[in-house]
Amino acid sequence: MNELKGCGTDVLGAIMGAANDAVGYLLALPRFGTDCFVWAVTFVRDLPALGKNVFNGNQKTLDELTSLCE
Repeated sequence: MNELKGCGTDVLGAIMGAANDAVGYLLALPRFGTDCFVWAVTFVRDLPALGKNVFNGNQKTLDELTSLCE
């Protein structure tokens, strides 16, 4: 009987831990969405300057873009 009680306690603890993690992720979702939105707006706003620098052959910009390939 004590073996079953111990298993039940372990299962309950695992379920409570999973529920705690799920609630944490759920509460973090709005902040993550906001961060993604701000990143996307910043990226789109920087595109004209990036295009201009690439077109003009700005060496620093070209080095940063090609550093991704190394």
